[in-house]
Amino acid sequence: MKKVYLVTRGDYSDYRVSAVFDNKKKAELFTKSFNSDEYRIEIYDLNPFEEQIKESYKPYFVRMNKKGECK
Repeated sequence: MKKVYLVTRGDYSDYRVSAVFDNKKKAELFTKSFNSDEYRIEIYDLNPFEEQIKESYKPYFVRMNKKGECK
């Protein structure tokens, strides 16, 4: 299975993805260019649920307001 390499930084509400690569060496080169320990490389499988997705499935999402009410 193919992998994707996310370069991330920060924690909790400050967490963010800085870059995405399909090659670990490129991700490492990117992080080293900043000379900082705050960048991390996270590795994920690309399309991990591909076999489970069926044509009849429809995408959905839930929207919640600040009061916790779902619409």
